[in-house]
Amino acid sequence: GLSCETDDSYTLRCLLPATPGCEGAPGVILQAHTDMVCVSAPGGGWRPGVDGVTTKLEGGFLRSDGRSSLGADNGLGAALMLWLALHPQHPHPPVLLLFTACEERGLVGAKALNPQWLEGFRYYINLDAFRGDAAIIASAGGLRQAWRHPIRREKTDQKCTFDLTLSGLTGGHSGFDIHRGRLNALSALADFLTRCPGQVASCSGGSDFNAIPTLARAQITTDRPEELGQAVDQWRQQLVRGHQTTDPDLTVTLEAGPRAQAVWNQDTRREVLAFLQALPQGVLEWRTDCPDTPARSGNPAVVREQDGQLEVLHFARCARRSGLASTEEQTTKAAQANGFTRTLRSSYAPWEGTGDSDLVKRIQALSLQQNGAGLDTLALHVGLESSLILDKAPDLVGVGLGCDILDAHSVTERAKLDSISRLAR
Repeated sequence: GLSCETDDSYTLRCLLPATPGCEGAPGVILQAHTDMVCVSAPGGGWRPGVDGVTTKLEGGFLRSDGRSSLGADNGLGAALMLWLALHPQHPHPPVLLLFTACEERGLVGAKALNPQWLEGFRYYINLDAFRGDAAIIASAGGLRQAWRHPIRREKTDQKCTFDLTLSGLTGGHSGFDIHRGRLNALSALADFLTRCPGQVASCSGGSDFNAIPTLARAQITTDRPEELGQAVDQWRQQLVRGHQTTDPDLTVTLEAGPRAQAVWNQDTRREVLAFLQALPQGVLEWRTDCPDTPARSGNPAVVREQDGQLEVLHFARCARRSGLASTEEQTTKAAQANGFTRTLRSSYAPWEGTGDSDLVKRIQALSLQQNGAGLDTLALHVGLESSLILDKAPDLVGVGLGCDILDAHSVTERAKLDSISRLAR
């Protein structure tokens, strides 16, 4: 029964009129995005875009049944806004509920948002933070890129073909979890393929820009299967030693497969693997104002073959515009040197906010009053729609709030139940 409208990008706005006596109070915008990153467990039978997410409560957490990611990012923010609409808790000023679309695909809804939709409001609260104990006052900018390289093949007379799979990695969000030292399956596999005995017939892995790859595969041909097996065993031992804490379920398998008739030629193998190794991976710089927060990072996200081309996706994040520019320069040089053509470029600027606003101070006071503890003020190494929305309405005062979400964009994604209730209060 409320007044709603949508735009061509499927963003929806809904106005909660002020309660009696609060009509003149400064208006507040609450905002969350409605899409999720769909990650499925290998062999689990879950079909992204077809099957719903099955949730359960376990050990104080809300989580999926293990077959898929949960979608707490940012389903919990959207759920909270719907809950407020259905159950007004307190007297309130005019509140705009803003449900944006396609955030995970490059903040598409926020980019297309009409600035007029934001007029008449004073405060803006983004509900996409992953920390229930913090007020978010800044976020990183992002650069998504995709490249293609022609796959040139040659016939092979090598008699043995093997499927090499690296799986079981912890993965996670390429912004929130990039500093945790978790193995990137694509980078690890590319490193091995540069020195493995045998020829490469195919290579693939990863699921999405925002997810640290947990699975990568290659098809290898050889006339020296024993030598290949020994190299794979040594590689497996090296990975386990280096990542037994971060990736305890890491698995490397080498299985005989149908004989491949053709493999990548020498130039294709050299150029593809050199490019994958040149892509920025992991934390590259740290913030000086928040020593535990990355300032610049890279995530080689997806490798896949399509129509005789190898496509590579990469996501870079940076707290400063200059960092995005230097990363783009680095990847452009690597692409040009190795025969790759860029087919996609999408970027957004960082949000460089302040913790000294009246909104942050008010939220700090409310947290102390309700929970007996204040909130940390944090800058995040992820892209929030705040950077775009606040650019469209410079007079808005913004902050980010959220729940405790762990391992987002993975099948172990979970949210702490008590952090949900704290945010709702």
